[in-house]
Amino acid sequence: MGLFSIKEGLRIIGDVQASVLTGDYNPADGAGVAAELGSIFLHQSGVTYKKTGVADTDWQPYSEVEHGGLVWESISAATTLEKNRGYVVDASTVYTVTMPVTPAIGDRIGFATLGNSETNNTTVSFNGANFNGVADDLVLDLNYAYVEFLFTGDATTGWVLSNSDESGNIANIRTFIGNDDNSDSGVPEYTESNIITQGDDLETAIDTLDVEAADVKNFIGKGDAADDLPTYSALAGVELDSGYVPGYIVDEENLFVSIGKLDEQLQTTAALATAGVEWGPVIEAITADDPTGKTTGAFSDDSGSISGTDFWDETAWEVGDEVLSVNAAVLGHLFQWSGTEWTDQGVLENYNARSVKFDFLDTAAGQRDGAAYLMKETGPDVIKIADFDLSTAATIKMATGYNPVSGNPSAADSIQGAVQKIDGNVDAVETVLGTAQGDTDLGNTGLNILADNTDVITAVTDLDNATSDNADYVGRDVTVDDAMPDFTALAGSGMDTDYTPNYISDSDDLTLSIAKLDQALKDSTEAMGAETTTTGITGETVVNTYSVAGNIGAKFLVFAWDGAGNRYAAEVYTLNNDTTVDFTEYGILSVGTSSLDIAAEVNGSDIELKVTPASGTYTVKVQRNLISA
Repeated sequence: MGLFSIKEGLRIIGDVQASVLTGDYNPADGAGVAAELGSIFLHQSGVTYKKTGVADTDWQPYSEVEHGGLVWESISAATTLEKNRGYVVDASTVYTVTMPVTPAIGDRIGFATLGNSETNNTTVSFNGANFNGVADDLVLDLNYAYVEFLFTGDATTGWVLSNSDESGNIANIRTFIGNDDNSDSGVPEYTESNIITQGDDLETAIDTLDVEAADVKNFIGKGDAADDLPTYSALAGVELDSGYVPGYIVDEENLFVSIGKLDEQLQTTAALATAGVEWGPVIEAITADDPTGKTTGAFSDDSGSISGTDFWDETAWEVGDEVLSVNAAVLGHLFQWSGTEWTDQGVLENYNARSVKFDFLDTAAGQRDGAAYLMKETGPDVIKIADFDLSTAATIKMATGYNPVSGNPSAADSIQGAVQKIDGNVDAVETVLGTAQGDTDLGNTGLNILADNTDVITAVTDLDNATSDNADYVGRDVTVDDAMPDFTALAGSGMDTDYTPNYISDSDDLTLSIAKLDQALKDSTEAMGAETTTTGITGETVVNTYSVAGNIGAKFLVFAWDGAGNRYAAEVYTLNNDTTVDFTEYGILSVGTSSLDIAAEVNGSDIELKVTPASGTYTVKVQRNLISA
């Protein structure tokens, strides 16, 4: 039979005697507390100690007695709250409740709101104590919410808001909005504000972000009244070059559409970077027509460009000429002129590209400048990947079988056609100036002053009579008296009626005119830049060089391939002054499983374009266009 008594605590007596003691001190401190082995000491803080040895100090803490639950009641008017109680808040009206005036450590107060707290807010006054370290009130303004407060016993901290999952979320939120320094590397520390200010309380921060979010929602086109972009080119010009023109998006287009366009283009670019580009030979034109069955006439999208009339019809077609069609019926197909009809050569393979001399898909002014087009994998679709100006188009090599021809260049001539005529005229001038002077009789050379088969004596006499005029005209006299005749009138006899010379004038003698044309041709050649090919690259190598003098930058098309069949291309730009050069594109070109780093440096009076492979051996081909100062 067991007995129990209450004397200096609760004592339970049975077959084995043990005691339950209480107090506000640690029973293991000092001399300890005498009790039977297995006895329990309940500290008023809630910690339980157990007697584990013979000595009076052999007490070990082994558990913590949890507080009991809150006792709940409903309130609907102002009241002073009691500790360790919960309150169901009926917010039929607006009122204030007040925390206990002298709370003790561990005191708790709970609140549960109904469905009217968002309409009528209830204010919680902390009665002079702090809340989360701040002297402030709390407003209950959420429907169907449950919160609980615990008093810490620390005057600075005061009451704290508990978390039902004890995860520290409130502390993290306060840290994130800038109310505290953050020691958790996993939570960003809010120190650089864009919309809200460091130190804002949570409610202010959320309100500010809510207003801003509504504006952003409209701006990107998700709201009912979506705002369009402002004048984009002017906006972008604040950070970009004053001559910047957007390439893919349009002024007054909403941001959602603009982002979609840029995303699609980036997908295309990423696909090109992964798959590489295979370049084929230069072809004559790209058209939206279906050339099937076409035997005469210009293509419908040949607008004539400069002259305003069609300029490429059957009179200019040569056997072997090729065109690329983007017509839906033959999308991406190449057609070749047989001499009597355009024959289908089949579809361009994915990621194969062609440079075209005539871009009939361009505006009238740009049709003769040329471009480059590529067959995209998805779609399928033919897309423009480069737009050439005349200087770039002029870097295209002359076709096989090139020969000089007679006649004067006209506005309708291709670059090669004009060069052929100039070449033929130079041959004729050489003949006039004496390549056949060793002959007894001059042959049929098409001369203007001498008759065919004139003997040498007669020829010398006739030429002597015209020496002064001829000497002046060709610039061989010491004192050149005569200027050229009316050049525009002379040139107009074999050229378009609206032809106007660009480099020479009526007052120039022939020598000066030739010198000007020679210098202009030299400048154009330098600006166009020669194509360079460098093989066997295993380390840092200079693949192209241009002079600082007279140039402020350059555009490079860089091709690289290894011996394993991997080929890739990149377009890069440089901007320079006399001492520095900036590299305006991402300078890494992936090739197979490796890559090449592309860089630009100033070396004395030159700008050098360099490549450095991460590994392997490569061949690099570079096409360059200079940007003059």
